[in-house]
Amino acid sequence: MDKQKFRPSVLLVDDEPINIKVMRNALKDDYTTLVATDGERALSIVRSNNPPDLILLDIMMPGVDGYEVCERIKQDKQYANIPVIFVTAKSAEEEEIKGLELGAVDYLAKPICFPILKAKVKTHIELKRHRDFVELLLDKQYQEMESRNSLHEQDRMEQQASIQRYIEEIQENQQRLKLSLWGSGDEFWNWNLESGEFSRENPLPLQMPISAIRHDIEDVKSYVHPEDFAEIKQRFNDHLANKTDHFEASYRVKDSNDQWHWLLERGKVVEHDPAGKPRRLSGTLKNISHLKHTEQELLLAAKSFENISDAVWVCDENLIVVKINDAFTDITGYSAPEVVGRPLERPVSKSNDIALSPYVLEKAAIDSSWQGEVWGIRKNGSHFPQELQVSVLKDHQGSVTHYIGAFSDITYRKNSEEKLRYMANYDSLTGLPNRTLFMDRIKHGLEVARRNGHLMAILFLDLDKFKVVNDSLGHASGDILLKEVSSRLSDCIRDCDTAARLGGDEFTLLLEKINNADEISQVTNRILEALAEPINLVGHSFRVSASIGVAIYPDHGNDFKDLLRFADIAMYQAKSNGRNNAQIYTAEMNKNTLFRTELERGLRDMVENDELLLHYQPKVCLSSGVIQGMEVLVRWQHPKHGLISPDIFIPLAEESGHIVRIGEAIIRKACIEAKPWWSRGLVCGRLAINLSAIQFIDENLPERIDAIIEESGFPIDSLEFEITESTVMGDHVQAIEHMKKLQDRGIHLSIDDFGTGYSSLSYLKGFPVNTLKIDRSFVKDIQASHRDKGIVASIISLAHHLNLKVIAEVVENIEQQQLLTDLNCQEMQGFLFSKPLPGRELEALLLTHARKRA
Repeated sequence: MDKQKFRPSVLLVDDEPINIKVMRNALKDDYTTLVATDGERALSIVRSNNPPDLILLDIMMPGVDGYEVCERIKQDKQYANIPVIFVTAKSAEEEEIKGLELGAVDYLAKPICFPILKAKVKTHIELKRHRDFVELLLDKQYQEMESRNSLHEQDRMEQQASIQRYIEEIQENQQRLKLSLWGSGDEFWNWNLESGEFSRENPLPLQMPISAIRHDIEDVKSYVHPEDFAEIKQRFNDHLANKTDHFEASYRVKDSNDQWHWLLERGKVVEHDPAGKPRRLSGTLKNISHLKHTEQELLLAAKSFENISDAVWVCDENLIVVKINDAFTDITGYSAPEVVGRPLERPVSKSNDIALSPYVLEKAAIDSSWQGEVWGIRKNGSHFPQELQVSVLKDHQGSVTHYIGAFSDITYRKNSEEKLRYMANYDSLTGLPNRTLFMDRIKHGLEVARRNGHLMAILFLDLDKFKVVNDSLGHASGDILLKEVSSRLSDCIRDCDTAARLGGDEFTLLLEKINNADEISQVTNRILEALAEPINLVGHSFRVSASIGVAIYPDHGNDFKDLLRFADIAMYQAKSNGRNNAQIYTAEMNKNTLFRTELERGLRDMVENDELLLHYQPKVCLSSGVIQGMEVLVRWQHPKHGLISPDIFIPLAEESGHIVRIGEAIIRKACIEAKPWWSRGLVCGRLAINLSAIQFIDENLPERIDAIIEESGFPIDSLEFEITESTVMGDHVQAIEHMKKLQDRGIHLSIDDFGTGYSSLSYLKGFPVNTLKIDRSFVKDIQASHRDKGIVASIISLAHHLNLKVIAEVVENIEQQQLLTDLNCQEMQGFLFSKPLPGRELEALLLTHARKRA
């Protein structure tokens, strides 16, 4: 089927245009995208003549929010089957459960992961297609059954009886015509060929322009159907030429009401002149319209019998097959000679007592039909499920004369139903139970725990910094990692326990029949140890860790929703405690959750409220002491909680999908604030700004930078972006493409925290970067650690051989400065020269530095 003609449509509902643009770019190659920026517009599109096949729905919107939109859609039976995927920055389990209870099929967390977005959209559209297809099949089956079993059953039986009567009537007419004398019929006519006189007796009740004088056969042409006249003339002339014993033709004539009627005309020369030339003809004329109609109905019935897609068999009262159609042969492999005249059970069922048991036959005889699913057997011996309907024909005394069966092969439907059941309960990537099945397991586990007095534990597990790995190494590597984690989790629990994947890198575990908290600790320790084992990805060995939250029944609650929420809260506490640990829920954790929730809520408005505070740390040439540029460091001036470190709010911004918008605001604010310093010549180097992995892979980043430069007037060739190793080491081909787009604009690029990631020299030499930045962990102990000093020396040597500038960060004393100078490091930044300063203080420092250099 032409993909361009039949593209599924996806409705994108979000009040932020950038989110719509990102999703639209991800889906535009495979789907027709519809856009709504508010709930009312979304409802209007859904209720239009062309509703979407799937809806990606943001929760938090002004006016009608995502929950209300979903609820109103699901209340309308006409559109309730449209799958809804919530796209949200929220991660609280209660919010997700609320959405699922409203009828949503899935959640998609911001920032949006394109492959996951595409996979989920594809999966749920395919699920909808399968569901619609199954429903279509069922409707077809039901309609056909209804046509046989409901009001149409009476018509069908009457039609069959009518067909039988018609057949008998045709046979009787044929016999009567053979035995009757010439001239019998509805109308008698006589034609004197010499005088042209044409007489009629008992004429047909049709108002036709039949003249009393006929000179030639052409005289009837005006009222005979044009398609029929040539054949009439040919047969008439053949008889006059003594080529045939009599003249006979069927043709159509039009009456005074312009209605066509079928007539059968038969004639014979009954008198010749002395020379042997025909002088007079006599014959009959009969209206056979009803016979033609019956003939058409019989042909139609026969054609329908042969061409129907369902297999049909007809048996006598002893279940001996008298007829089958082609579909029977196509489905079972049995041809008519192999079946007709033989008992039915062999080609129809596994055993006679399954498909055609006395109960089935008795039920069909009483109710005139029976319908159900049975097993059929093919000629090759294989069995298949079939949807069978048995109807009966009875004589005038009510005795069964024939059984008629119609069945279809429902193997595909059964397989589809089984596949749908699996897809509805299991994660397609890992094979673990999904959210739906896990919820059922929790509810059942709670019932068992209450009944037996056991403890039960719910573990909420989130992989630490999985997003960085996924974004940097690519989603294929991320999928491999998730599969390996799933396998290790399954190995860490008992057969009676359940491990499930909720989505992304979130896993849950249900531990049943627990006697004490020590058993739970043993499981969490096994999990952390198992995950710590190296995993091979893209030719490199990686170690992953996880943060685990634990909630226990009945200590922390009796309701599964509360237990899930408490386990989620405990998981975030584990992250706050440094990750790679497990925490059991306490009431005190609620305070930390409220703080996190408050920060997430504040991220939406921090840019508009001008709460971003920029500090600047100078970069200094080690040999001359001249300021060569500065790095931008961001703080959040929260109206309630004061100054918040980027280490706290930047990860939240990445998880909630706000990082692109916030990152763009940071670049704009930095360019505007720094423009005067460059214009006045206080700084001759570059303004360095950190890019997150999500910002870097944003396809619209170059265009955003162009707009900022045009707005601020900052010289673009004085702009530098710092990118971590992990950001560029995933899809390195795509990374190079992104980097070249930035360099083509004159922007310099720096690899930040170099030495801590997993760079490959073969990749590094191909990256269009300008600077390597030595990570603080090596500079900090350079005086005391020969190993760190050797690493720093190697990085500097590598940079020089690659014609790259090298800079060391966190230089705090003269000894570190001297060692770096001796190792030919070019630049440094750190408290030795200046701590990060707000704009006014930095400007004062720049002025002082300029006067000293003058």
